[in-house]
Amino acid sequence: MLAGLLLLLLPAEQAVSGATGVAMAVRDTIKVVIGFGPLRRVMTATMITSFGAGGIMVIAVVFGRQLDHSAGAGAVLAAAYGAGTLCGALLTAAFPFTGEPERLAIRLIAVNAVAVGVCAAAPNYAVALLTFGLAGAGNAVLFTATLAVRSVYSPPAARAQVFIIMAGFKVAAASAGIALTGSLVAAAGPRRALLLGSAVMAISVAVALTDRRLTRNRPHSFGGVCVAIGRG
Repeated sequence: MLAGLLLLLLPAEQAVSGATGVAMAVRDTIKVVIGFGPLRRVMTATMITSFGAGGIMVIAVVFGRQLDHSAGAGAVLAAAYGAGTLCGALLTAAFPFTGEPERLAIRLIAVNAVAVGVCAAAPNYAVALLTFGLAGAGNAVLFTATLAVRSVYSPPAARAQVFIIMAGFKVAAASAGIALTGSLVAAAGPRRALLLGSAVMAISVAVALTDRRLTRNRPHSFGGVCVAIGRG
């Protein structure tokens, strides 16, 4: 409710630098996302990552109860992940990113894969609280990096569409991951579920790096306008 009230304080209209003409159609925007290397790679990697780590809160509830054997242990472990996410968001606000956004996003996915794997190795509840907090912080930093990718690489006429399309695919993948996690935790246990999530995230990094290598030095296109950015 507070966020909604604050939203009313924003200007009704705000010009976008470089935006001209009619906004790009959704179909054309999808072609841009798929056809432009950095957007395609980051969208694919975040979709796979969201599928692998989407159910981490579900795992936290089961894992916490398993480690501490108390009624509220799972909720506290999930809250530790959330608190870490908040701290990570504040950290990125205090220290903005520098460097090339796509490379940063892919590297942060690798860091998050390690963080989730470390959660699986937590020997006791106290260590699990720490590792889940760190994993939450890493997730927040990664999320901010993906927003930077969308902002930097989107053509001005399609920036809003690119944001929504990439977010939609990510949420859909995360929802599928959450749905699968419930069955996976019941069948294999929380530690194996975390390890599998970590492995899936690592696969997303490999997919992105392979794509980058295969398309290296190839010019990119925003709806027919060629743009060369670094090595692709």
